[in-house]
Amino acid sequence: VAVPSGSLSSPFMAMAVNGQDILSRNLPNINDLSIVQLTPSELVSLNDALIQALNNHGPSGLPMATVEVRIGSSLSSGDLLFGGVFAPYEANISLSLNAGDPLVLGLNHALSSAVPVLGQRTVNLPIRMDATGSAYLGVMNVESQASVKALDLNVANVSDTLVPGTNWVESVATFDFSPLGVSDALTHAKQSGWSVELHLSGSQQQSKLRCPVASLPITSTSLSSCTASGTALLWFDDGLPGSVSAVGSNEFLEIRHHFRFPDGWDDEPSLTMSVSLISNNGPLLPVSKVFGLGHDLGVENDIEVKSWSMMSNDGIRSSAEYPYLRAGEVVSLEVVLGFENTSEGAPRSGQALVRFLVDGNEYATTTVLDEGVALFPYTAPTGRTSVGMGVEVVPLRGQEVVSTGPMSLNFMFDNVPPTLMDSSVERFDSRDIAPRTALSFTVADRPHLPTHANIFTWRSWADDVNQDGGMDAEEVIMATLSLPEDRSLLMGDYAATVDTSQAIQGDYFAGWIEVADSAGHIMEDGGSLSDPMFHVQLNTNGAPSLGASTLAWPDGTVSPWLHPHEDYEIRVPVWEQNGIYDLAEVHLELAANTRQPALIQWNQSTNICSSQDPYVEVASCELVPADASDMFSRNGEFVVNFSIEWGYDPDVSLSRIPQVYLLDQTGQSNRF
Repeated sequence: VAVPSGSLSSPFMAMAVNGQDILSRNLPNINDLSIVQLTPSELVSLNDALIQALNNHGPSGLPMATVEVRIGSSLSSGDLLFGGVFAPYEANISLSLNAGDPLVLGLNHALSSAVPVLGQRTVNLPIRMDATGSAYLGVMNVESQASVKALDLNVANVSDTLVPGTNWVESVATFDFSPLGVSDALTHAKQSGWSVELHLSGSQQQSKLRCPVASLPITSTSLSSCTASGTALLWFDDGLPGSVSAVGSNEFLEIRHHFRFPDGWDDEPSLTMSVSLISNNGPLLPVSKVFGLGHDLGVENDIEVKSWSMMSNDGIRSSAEYPYLRAGEVVSLEVVLGFENTSEGAPRSGQALVRFLVDGNEYATTTVLDEGVALFPYTAPTGRTSVGMGVEVVPLRGQEVVSTGPMSLNFMFDNVPPTLMDSSVERFDSRDIAPRTALSFTVADRPHLPTHANIFTWRSWADDVNQDGGMDAEEVIMATLSLPEDRSLLMGDYAATVDTSQAIQGDYFAGWIEVADSAGHIMEDGGSLSDPMFHVQLNTNGAPSLGASTLAWPDGTVSPWLHPHEDYEIRVPVWEQNGIYDLAEVHLELAANTRQPALIQWNQSTNICSSQDPYVEVASCELVPADASDMFSRNGEFVVNFSIEWGYDPDVSLSRIPQVYLLDQTGQSNRF
């Protein structure tokens, strides 16, 4: 003991067991630090009092009582610090455990899977202590009986932690009756009057349900034939029933349980689920599964606010880092609830009250959750510079509510959509075969760069599940584009890498991007499923060339006469190793051998076709594949529709010769 503020004069000490004083004596003055030690006679008095005291505390077999130590003074006052209590003791605990005890069930389950060595099975029994110490255990007597072989317990919809969520816990316990010489397991269990017990055991709570095998299958309406104890599981919830059933197959028997976990079960570091058959002589070997331990709890019922955001009609969610709205837009407040420190399950309706706050005032409330999500419609105001938004979650089942993010934000307004400034990939493009193919997109926006950026891709060699040669919605793979580190800049690059390691020559991938700012503006020109932004073929590059057919006029005339104000069409055959859509530019000179060559230029990226001669009027330019069903058709035609205006050089002595210049996306070119 110590008195840090000074000294305690003429102190005394009194000691009581379960509220009854057993000794008292004077102590020397207490200053900085004093050690108080009981004399041998005082130890005898304490132990005698403990022997006679009521056993209010301690585990089974180790009774304990409350000992109170009081130190005071009638002459002075001050703060007294206690610390370093040292009270060693020895104790013998004798435990008698029946076949239904969790420890016996756990040992039997471990023994059933232990590999025998020289006829013996070894099981390690861990002991957990709150403080430093040692323990010696001895097994003095063991009783055994013939048992079925416990094979396995499979539990669906739960990974590591049981939560009171929307998912139904589905367990399948499998037993083998061949060690008993039984060939019809289900009939034997029914005729012998056996029962099946589901046991969930934690350090604080437990639940048991025992049902006669002869009464199975059992639903919520016939559960009265079973015996339940401990915390009740949910066998009927949200209009849906749970069940207990048995399926036999020769010497094998499956016991199936279908239930929801209750919300009245508080956090547990671990929980053991076991299923055992109960014969007339007692429980047989169980199948068990342990949840929790390590980083995960066995039971978690505290609610966690996973996220909340304002969601646009297009499904774009606001960012907590950049909270913005579009003035006048109808949006939804989305509150996503889960359970603390786990991704298991989602809370059920009625477990929490969710409040939507606008400028600190309650706007709406709900207890209805859809897979843990609460939604509130809201119309963003106009004529304001900002609006305060917030959420509040009130637990309704005695649990706690936690959140790792802010529960209120000040939203600004943003009416400027993002703009695509540049792209490293064209609508129809090609790349050399490589393990990975990199793509990048330059985007501009204000007041900050977009935070929502996804890329959708489909690869002909890997994602064509139905082998129909086309891209279907369910075959498309979505991934996240990497964001610029500094999103306060006017422009930034968004990048992705496509896995092309398994592709062979001629394979291709197609896709599009979805980029949006936190106010919900979706960038235009990003493409879609019906109109992909890019088609990229993986092939060896080669310079473009003229096609197999010859350059000609539609009517077959070799040297036609052209007249002003009449419409003409010229078709130039083209060929490209990676498909004709890999052409970036085409320059067609109608009169390459004259001083006025009448140049017509076409650019695929901009899809602009223009004439450099004031007397040649271009109506349209397009690439037409030889095989319309093949988006990477190597052969095709460059088709130009044009007319000659009055004022064009009428010199009839000249024979005007066309010339074409072809440039592909990689910069390779040819002139013919």
